[in-house]
Parts: sequence; C-alpha cells; structure tokens
Amino acid sequence: MHSFARTISWSAAAAMIVLGAGAVAQPATQPAAQPDAQPAAKPEPKIEVTSRGGEERTALRYAPAVGSAFVANMRMKSKVTQSFQGQQMPMDIPAMIFVVKTTVDKVEDGQIHYTMTFQEARSDDPNQDLTAMLDPIVGVSGKGVLTERGVSKSVDMDIPQGLAPQMEGQLESVKNSMGELAVALPAEPVGAGATWIVTTEIDQGGIKFEQVANFTLVGIKGGIAELKVTSTQSGEEQKIENDQMPAGVDITLKSLEGAGEGTTTVNLAWLVPVKATVANTVNMNMSVVSPQMSGDMGQSIEVNYSMEGKPAED
Repeated sequence: MHSFARTISWSAAAAMIVLGAGAVAQPATQPAAQPDAQPAAKPEPKIEVTSRGGEERTALRYAPAVGSAFVANMRMKSKVTQSFQGQQMPMDIPAMIFVVKTTVDKVEDGQIHYTMTFQEARSDDPNQDLTAMLDPIVGVSGKGVLTERGVSKSVDMDIPQGLAPQMEGQLESVKNSMGELAVALPAEPVGAGATWIVTTEIDQGGIKFEQVANFTLVGIKGGIAELKVTSTQSGEEQKIENDQMPAGVDITLKSLEGAGEGTTTVNLAWLVPVKATVANTVNMNMSVVSPQMSGDMGQSIEVNYSMEGKPAED
C-alpha cells in the first residue's frame, strides 16, 4: 500500500473542500473523468531488493479468491498550514472516515481484477459540515486491476455527473488514491529481515514528484506479512498544470519535500491490508500569480492515517 501518496492526495483534497473552490492553492485536484472512460494505465514503480533476508524465503504474491470481498475502514486526521507573505494560516481538518468494499471479479494471467464501492464517507466534525461535503462519495464505485505483486495497473471510478466542480476534483483525487491498496512486492523470494525500495513517479493534481519507500519484512507466517516502511517525497521546480485552476491564476511549485513512516500487516489472501498506520509530513513552496494577489506561498500537510481491513459480511 503506497499510503504516503494517498495521504498527500486526500489531505490536500480535504483542505480544498474546507477552504472552498475559490482558494488559490488547488494543487491536489484534477479534472473529473467521464463516467464511461476506460481505466487509465498507471506508471509502474521500480522495485529493488536491497537484502533478501533470512534463509527461509518465499515468493510474496497476492492470491485472493475470485468472488471474495473485503471491507477497509480508513481514518485520516490532518493539519494543513498555509503561509502567504509572512502570514500563517493553520487549519486542523476534522478526521475523515471512509469505508470501502472491494470484490475480486477475476484473476487472470497474474492480474487481479476488482470492483470497489464507497459505503461510507464522513467526518467526526461535530458541525457535520465536512460530512455533508463528503456525502456525494457514498455509493461511488469503480474498477481496478492489480498484479499479484501488488502493482496497480489501472483504476477508474464512475464519478457522478452534475457535481460541483470542487467536488469533482476531490473525487478524482480519491480515485487516484484507491489504486494504492496493496504493497508492491519484490519478484524474488525473500525472508524475515528482507528490505526493498519502491520508487514511484507520481503525477497528482498537476504536481509531479518522486516517492521512495523503504520496506522491511519484519516477519511472515501463514501468508500474513508484517512490514515496516519509511518514505520520502521530493519534487523539482515546475509549473502546476491543472484544468480546475481559477482563470488567470498561475502557480509554480518551487520545492516539495516530505517524509513519513508506518507499519502494515498484509494477508496475501486479502485485497486490503489487515491493518496499517502512517504518519507523514509534506512541505511545499510555491509562487502564485493571480489578478487578486501574487507572491510566495507555503503549504505544510501533516497526516495521520490508519486502516483496518476484514472480510466482508454476506
């Protein structure tokens, strides 16, 4: 599970929901896909084994049964701090809770085809404002393809028509996140203590950056693997290209740096993790030019993310 990229996407999306469509900084949104669009191919990560671990080794492969279904309960709490011309604007975003059901449709040539549906999307905000904004996500479904080594090949969601442009962008960010359900696994057999590096080139909402995740296999027994992971993210100077940017606004990313760590428990017979936790911080510096104001802007995103999975009840 590439949790770090997902937390960047969802927390920034949540920030934009709360701030409103008129906010200048909108780096985590993308134009919504048409409901009948074909799943888009995803760039594959580079996986490099740095240690094969103990002598008792096994090839790690996902092998969920066709027709099996799982439910993932996800909770994300984030804090976003924006700064502009020396003024800081911290914002604590209420925790967001998502419940997603995934069903294995078929397994063919080492590829797992699945369907996913959002059963819940809410917030612990006592005012329920964010819950009302997240409500359009409930019932949204899509399809994806995942290799037996946990590499996402494609993902697409049927985003409802008629949504406000602001919500379309947030749903698109969520769609991109759902392709990272699984851990990218090494090709060769590995044992306890094995380590591998997963390098992924990501284009999220018009921002291109590289993520390097370092995995350690703490142990494996009965098809259940315990993993630790640390991650860094980095992005070079670039102009942010985003169709949902307000007219007349130009944003240039000056720098992006992030780091995080977490743990995950994987059952290779499941499509979702048994459990996972991630803490991640990303700092971005940007230059903004707009009819209303221009100057340098910073954004810091702190995220705590957790997930628990289980077989779906009939």
